Amino acid sequence: MKLSLSILMFLFHLMLSGQIYSFQQIKDSSFSIIKQQVGTELSQYFELAPKSMVIGYENWLGKNRIKWIEPDEEFKTKKLKVVSLLFAFSHPDLPSPDYEIFFLIDLDSTLSTQDTFDLFRIPAFILEGRPKDWLSQQSMQQIADTLSFEKKVQKVVSSITYDSSLKKYFFEVRNRYNSKDDFYFFEIYWINVVTGKIENHFYRDYYVCSTI
Repeated sequence: MKLSLSILMFLFHLMLSGQIYSFQQIKDSSFSIIKQQVGTELSQYFELAPKSMVIGYENWLGKNRIKWIEPDEEFKTKKLKVVSLLFAFSHPDLPSPDYEIFFLIDLDSTLSTQDTFDLFRIPAFILEGRPKDWLSQQSMQQIADTLSFEKKVQKVVSSITYDSSLKKYFFEVRNRYNSKDDFYFFEIYWINVVTGKIENHFYRDYYVCSTI
């Protein structure tokens, strides 16, 4: 009887000593961080992606768990380890509807972060408040139509791509020239999105599931 009472008292103590968080509290903290890093004007174009708030926490038994948090939900945990949120950046001057810009934010137990945004993901003309200077969709298509591929063309696709190492956007044109053993093989051109000049021509293979 005394042992059972002691266990109940211990569990009750854990419940009292836990941390309480809410969806809105986390959302407000993350938007405050966004404003600090990109400014008030640009922050209005950030939107929390649907079903994109997930927490990593330690439960009452000391086990690490993850949980999706829904709007208006409040939760209590023994120890919050991390909150991950995915934000979409949508701006009227983005030059193409065929890609989206996303930012992942990780918050700690105090709902703060040491992370900084890769601001170069936001096109320079938007960051600097200048008129759009990227090639038009028509110009991009004309460039794609005039490219000469070394490999036999099976299927050509084009898109806007961002290279995180170069911190730069490119108009990418890919010729899928072969497929084998669950891999696609591509011949790729990277073209400057402002000048239209070819900046890179290379080959790359992708596992089929990674090309969705």
